[in-house]
Amino acid sequence: TKLADKPTIQEAFIEVRAIQPLLKLCKSPNPEVQLEAMDVCKVLSRCPACAVQFVHEAGVRIFVSTASEGINTEIKSSAYRVLQRLCNHGPEISQLIVQEGTDVTGCDLSEDGVDKLIDVFSTGVISLQEEAAKIVEELCQTDPIASK
Repeated sequence: TKLADKPTIQEAFIEVRAIQPLLKLCKSPNPEVQLEAMDVCKVLSRCPACAVQFVHEAGVRIFVSTASEGINTEIKSSAYRVLQRLCNHGPEISQLIVQEGTDVTGCDLSEDGVDKLIDVFSTGVISLQEEAAKIVEELCQTDPIASK
């Protein structure tokens, strides 16, 4: 992942057409492979040329669906960071992210799209936190030792 931060490596990714196989790895059924591939995409997403390649190779849809429905929180978070970085490359990419987000989540994201999309992605994590808080609260009510 650290190597992917170097401009020469980023250019090589494009030259040897490695973006498409990398995106395939982002859909791997193996969570470790998927996370590693997503982390490489996260680094590459800083590079404008790589961002353009992600768009051309339909990577935005992969990142959006992974951020929304990923195997685990770590993978979702990594995909979410890719999308955040891609938004920095201009309104066209931001619009595409919103369009893909509308398709994947089924929500109308046309107004304030990116903000709404971020809410959709983060609600999963927030609901887990709320669920955990409820469990702790119930435990404290039933177990006097736990409440101390």
